[in-house]
Amino acid sequence: MEEDTDAKEDLVGLSGLIVELAWTYRDVAASFESYVGMSRARAGLLGLLAHQDEISQTDLQRLLGLDRSSITRHVKALEEERLIVRHADPQDNRFMLVALTETGRALIEEISIKGKNFDTILFTDITEAETEVMLRCMRRLRATASKASGGFH
Repeated sequence: MEEDTDAKEDLVGLSGLIVELAWTYRDVAASFESYVGMSRARAGLLGLLAHQDEISQTDLQRLLGLDRSSITRHVKALEEERLIVRHADPQDNRFMLVALTETGRALIEEISIKGKNFDTILFTDITEAETEVMLRCMRRLRATASKASGGFH
């Protein structure tokens, strides 16, 4: 408990809260990646593909919020691992279409199970009511930040 008190004293106002959120996100993301054995970006990409027959690489880039070089790097690596396939769009050769392979589908099912297990472990000591409060507060912070920036996010 003393550690919690020290942490609270270190946080100064809202800026301290934002820093704590950032540290928590960083640590939870790193733990998730270690637990499932794959980066969040790749797991997210595979997860998105699991709900599509195929999708353009450009749409993947937009939906995941990645830049062009990042999406190309991830797609190329996943293709080399035979988790996805890509081919030119027959209706417009300028676009590449991406789809999961059977190996990729099996892996995303495994990652999904590991992700659910991770969530269970992560939220063991947090009640449902506390989770609801955290979600509500984070959504309000995000909405307020969007308004403050002129709605650019």
